Amino acid sequence: MPSLSSILWLGLCSAHLVSASPNPLSVQRRATSDDSGPATVDIPLHFDSNGRYALGVGISPGNNQQNFNFTLSTSTGVISVAGSECASCVNTNLFNAADSGTAKSLNGTDGVSLIGGSYSGSVVKDNCSMVTSGAPWIYTNQTILIAQQQANGSVFDNGISGLIGLGTNRVFASSGETSSGTNYSASFSDTIFSNWLNNNQDQAAFQFGMNLEPPAIVPTTSSSAVTTLPSSVSAGTLNWLSPDTSVYDTSSLSYKTVESYQGITFATGSQPDWTVELDGWMFKSGSGSISNNTQMVTVVDPYYPDIYFPYAEAALINAAISGSSLQTGLSSLGNQSQAWTVPCDAQFTFSVVIGSQTFSIDQSALVIQLGNGVCASGIEAWSDQTVDEHLLGALFIQQFYLIFNVGRNGTDTIGFASRSTGSKSTSKGAIIGGTIGGVLGVALLGLVAFFYIRSRHDRALLKDTVAMVEEHKTANRVEPYTLAAATPLSPLRPATHSQMSIASEPSSPNAEDRLLQPSVHPDDEIAPPAYEASESARGDTISPQAAMRTSKGEYVIQGSSHSESATSSTVPRSPTSPLVPNRQLNVCNIEE
Repeated sequence: MPSLSSILWLGLCSAHLVSASPNPLSVQRRATSDDSGPATVDIPLHFDSNGRYALGVGISPGNNQQNFNFTLSTSTGVISVAGSECASCVNTNLFNAADSGTAKSLNGTDGVSLIGGSYSGSVVKDNCSMVTSGAPWIYTNQTILIAQQQANGSVFDNGISGLIGLGTNRVFASSGETSSGTNYSASFSDTIFSNWLNNNQDQAAFQFGMNLEPPAIVPTTSSSAVTTLPSSVSAGTLNWLSPDTSVYDTSSLSYKTVESYQGITFATGSQPDWTVELDGWMFKSGSGSISNNTQMVTVVDPYYPDIYFPYAEAALINAAISGSSLQTGLSSLGNQSQAWTVPCDAQFTFSVVIGSQTFSIDQSALVIQLGNGVCASGIEAWSDQTVDEHLLGALFIQQFYLIFNVGRNGTDTIGFASRSTGSKSTSKGAIIGGTIGGVLGVALLGLVAFFYIRSRHDRALLKDTVAMVEEHKTANRVEPYTLAAATPLSPLRPATHSQMSIASEPSSPNAEDRLLQPSVHPDDEIAPPAYEASESARGDTISPQAAMRTSKGEYVIQGSSHSESATSSTVPRSPTSPLVPNRQLNVCNIEE
């Protein structure tokens, strides 16, 4: 029979093993979208001092590595860094190609144009790394644009030294260096995805998931007022190489294919890489509603904080909010967009239709607190009323989970999905799991101790009962008559009892009655001890205060004519076929 100390030791070991598991009910490996694909690499994002999404990047890994903070954009596939010759790149670290032992110069120059900023410079090849939640992710022989000047606003400033281009360079891109040697036009082979696909021939696509926290940057009425934020504030995660299926609802996933569009005027003058055609939008405020069922050419890019619509559509939406007013100086893109003030207690819902799914956000995300009782709408309008594109920035993206598929065959898609319930509470879940595991372990230990003590008590009580009956039997033994033989008494049939049953209190037996069987238990039941457990205090979520920001600057719209032709065809198109979407506004349905 094992000793009590041995049993307690086994119980403690069991409790330790259970509570040590992140999930006490099951232990699973890292969830990915495809078990046969690459493992997910988590790249943590942070907010820079101006509230932009940022991640850590190293160039020339090794003894000469130079470290920087990069922001990110899906509108271009060019990796860029501010060079030591960039006089307008201020308050940030600058890359010195001369200090890199692995940089190789390429002939020609290249440039990138974003809304509110552009830059240009020389092009090199160098090895790079990105900071992850584990070991750095290394990517070698990467094409890098070294910015030597920037204009129309600042991209590289206040701690941001570079830009990770998450685009594909497939839209209107040439095939690399020109014969003249003076211009370098980046192609798909220059992207961060191309080299990985070349080294992983068994993979059909490069995938990454985007799981963002709400943007920390907000419009301001004063272009000089900027509230800084600590760069350590968590801003979300890029699930690199494979999406994380644990943070989104797979049943809501809806994909759209990236295509080329002609006859469309874009705010940057050319089509950004991740441009898709969505299926309409809906807006509801109070008892009124507006819907637009025409297809909408849409750019998805977290570099921009808000939602931007063609002027007529944005004006129609904001006019439906009682008490709204168009104001100057409030937009997030300076004079490139226009914004409205709205009542801070406004109630409304905005939805985007994507395939068979409808993705909705309400005023909790779309009403932006500016302070002093002033609020702005997160749906802005392009100042240039010829711009046709819709742009879904961080304000929309952070409400959902996005999956970007860069196809080896040239077909790229974006997946939109609703977040899983509690997807932003990973640390809290681990705490709860550990607490439940500890409670189960303690309960198991208590059961082991209870049954051991109960067993010893039952054996001791049975021994005392047998001794008492034997003593009673000896004291009351009946001597036989001498005149004749006594007639023997028929023994009574003993009652049978299960091991856990409660026996009645023993009475004095007759002289010839059979004694209690060893399996009989006394009636004293020892109730198990009560165990109480409380959930450990949940972790606090860092909620950065809203930051004020400056204008992102100006840009020059290339004055190209665009077609006003409409199409009502719903037949799927080839990715190479130009599209001319229906942009007529008279299809909007206004309901009271």
